[in-house]
Amino acid sequence: MEVLSNIGDWYIERDFTYIRIYGATKAPHLLPKFVPERLVLREIAYQTILHGFNAYLVKEKLKTFISYSVCIGHYGLNNSVFARMEAHAMLEYGLPEGIFRRHDPHGLVAQHAAQEAILWPYSHDSWEDEEIYKRATSWEEVQVRIRQRDQLLTHQQRMALEEQRKKEEEDKKRQADLENKQREDQ
Repeated sequence: MEVLSNIGDWYIERDFTYIRIYGATKAPHLLPKFVPERLVLREIAYQTILHGFNAYLVKEKLKTFISYSVCIGHYGLNNSVFARMEAHAMLEYGLPEGIFRRHDPHGLVAQHAAQEAILWPYSHDSWEDEEIYKRATSWEEVQVRIRQRDQLLTHQQRMALEEQRKKEEEDKKRQADLENKQREDQ
């Protein structure tokens, strides 16, 4: 999963897995718990070439944020045309979508936008609880992380964190709505 770690993150839940790609503008698909390499590539293509910062860059004929070729095992996305075909193939599965959150924890999307001198208002939406599932190699590892977290936090701390998280989400939603309105007005 080294390729994926350069362009996004994966999250393992008890019954499924999902992938968040930097700059994606649509919710990720809920994938099977054990994801075949080809399906990972199709999800990458879906979140980059159909929905996201890369899709905008391709449309505007600018330097792409995520370059092709992207290879995992025996499978690869050799160019954007093939990536588009794989992205459309992803839609045929009819998989449910997870929750959308803007994903740019290291500010790479904003940095690339600045380099290309384009306005792309996109900030990272963090959710502390999601971090427990991030880049885990198994559900057992996630369970260990949960137990460790629960040992550290008291009930009062959890309540304060939850209230703070809700306020941050409300603030980010207001900011996103404002950014979308500004983009529409342009």
